[in-house]
Amino acid sequence: MAYAMPVYSMNYFELLAELCSELDRLIANFWSGSTRDKRKLSWVAWKKLITSKDTGGLGFRDFKLSNQALLANHVWKIMKRPNSLVYRLLKARYFKDGIFFSATKGHKPSYGWNSLRFGRDLLATGVQFNIGDGNNTKMGVDPWLPTNPPRLLRLINENDKEKSVKLLIHESSPQWDDMEIPRLIDPRDHYLIHKIYLPSTPTADDYLWSCSKDGQYTVKSGYWQALSLARGDNTPKALLATNPDIAKRIWKLDITPKLKHILCVLLPEQLEWQTT
Repeated sequence: MAYAMPVYSMNYFELLAELCSELDRLIANFWSGSTRDKRKLSWVAWKKLITSKDTGGLGFRDFKLSNQALLANHVWKIMKRPNSLVYRLLKARYFKDGIFFSATKGHKPSYGWNSLRFGRDLLATGVQFNIGDGNNTKMGVDPWLPTNPPRLLRLINENDKEKSVKLLIHESSPQWDDMEIPRLIDPRDHYLIHKIYLPSTPTADDYLWSCSKDGQYTVKSGYWQALSLARGDNTPKALLATNPDIAKRIWKLDITPKLKHILCVLLPEQLEWQTT
């Protein structure tokens, strides 16, 4: 219930960091059993709790990262509909001569636009350009190679980075031009270009989300991408991070959720004791 209440606002606006932290604190206190009158010690770090169940955590949600994932979904829908009214309004106001990803803050931006830019920052970490006719994709500026995570193309001459990918495609047939590719592209990336299928009928370039199997953005995939980016070298490991198979088995047991949580908390200590 606590996660569902602010979802509508999180879909359209970036919540204040202080508010997200307070919501996280309330969830953590509820988990540990703390109340206003009686505080209890939390035996598990919050960064361990928000790790996915499959990797040994308890699957709690971080409100700030959830907010960003929801906003990224909003941005994805807008970008996939370039003929929609909202896209044309944003383009005329904020990125008249560019694309959504290159748009800056602008002069006197609205709170809604700043919120969309917050979601766009997450989307930019996993989006790829899907080549159609290559007309709207720049060789060395936009990530269009089939790599995960997405990266930029390596060029022989960096001055060519603003050139269109269309230069690498035959004018008469939808095939890669084997004369232009060696002239412009670093040999190490030739095989990656030839992995890209060109449609028989030229279509406009589109977007793919590299963090999902079907190339479509979902809030779930966006959240786990945001969580993986937020992790640092000093981030505590999940409760059963070294035994993910055990974690999966626990969550599949036919017992009450409370017992599953208790097992996930107690088992790591037992396993550590056995190995010492």
